[in-house]
Amino acid sequence: GEDDGIIRGKAHGGMVQSGKYLVERHEKLLKTLLKLSKKRKLEITLIGHSLGAGAATIAAMEWNSKPFAQQSNTNKNNNNNIQISAHAIGFGCPALLSHPLSLATKPYITSVIADADFIPRMSGATLVNLLLDVQAFDYRRLAERDVEQALRELQCRYFSDGSSGGSTAIATAAGGG
Repeated sequence: GEDDGIIRGKAHGGMVQSGKYLVERHEKLLKTLLKLSKKRKLEITLIGHSLGAGAATIAAMEWNSKPFAQQSNTNKNNNNNIQISAHAIGFGCPALLSHPLSLATKPYITSVIADADFIPRMSGATLVNLLLDVQAFDYRRLAERDVEQALRELQCRYFSDGSSGGSTAIATAAGGG
């Protein structure tokens, strides 16, 4: 339940795999840095773009969700509270977390999205809405307008010498015959 401190939700599977890889890849180095610093907490900031932003987000979630020290350590001076405090800054990060997880990460995840970048705003729901909008859109009137405009431009460009033969053929074709 909620008493165990775990926020339940969903995340993009590939991003989860990448984020967990970052944690596994750098865990030994960070433990060494923590030990050498003689501190109980190591603060790190992860920065990424696109897939890297997603991986950084998941890695920050992993590091912030568990004690960094090995729980199996039986030494009396066991510092199970030793941990990493991770923040992530993502540029153009795709939508990868369910709403509850997104809200839970707000204190330590910053997403930077350019005005025209649609990838961070894309989700399964927005894709379905796009497909439904495209399916419902009546493009015929606009397509006919575009064809008529193209034919007028061709007529002006290639048949503006005053001969009526070519102009008549173009005009007839534009009329839909």
